[in-house]
Amino acid sequence: MSIALKTAADELQTKIRGLVDELKSDPRMAEIVSSHKTLNALEEHLKLPKTSLASYFGLNDGVDQSDTVQVAPHDFFALPALDAAKKYLKKKGVAAHFDEILGAIKAGGAIVESEDDLRLSLVRSTYEIKKVGDMYGLTEWLGQKPTPKRKTKTERVQEKLEQGPISMNSAFEQVEKEIKQEEIQEIKKSIEFVG
Repeated sequence: MSIALKTAADELQTKIRGLVDELKSDPRMAEIVSSHKTLNALEEHLKLPKTSLASYFGLNDGVDQSDTVQVAPHDFFALPALDAAKKYLKKKGVAAHFDEILGAIKAGGAIVESEDDLRLSLVRSTYEIKKVGDMYGLTEWLGQKPTPKRKTKTERVQEKLEQGPISMNSAFEQVEKEIKQEEIQEIKKSIEFVG
């Protein structure tokens, strides 16, 4: 590391600390901090996401929060996790990271029995949801026609039986193998897309 750059960084830190100390000593800042604590207590009581003090000053550590969505405790009440996630994405209007989706739907009262199951459901719901990098969005936003819904296992077994002489067990086993292969292909695609 360059000594000149390190010295410049140290000087800036010292300057910023001095300015912050000046702000902290201002009685208006004490009033802001006190009001903010009260606001956060109310938000916690109402089970709303807490508003950061930094957001009022436009200091969100470089994170664009212009697309944040307020979630009320009843927005996803008693909905299955996948349905709540779809509803949240529709409400948000842009793709979101898994942790954001999970936090929002829990805050909104959704039933999340397993985080892993929700993540898998999001990946498998290719008719309505598209994984873009490490985010999830709705296919309708991407200008893509939704992937046609898959036939149920029962429908696929029925087709096998109609195609020719085959036992129920053999038809079922063939469908099970096909489904496993499709799942493997989906996982490979999502891994390739992320990488």
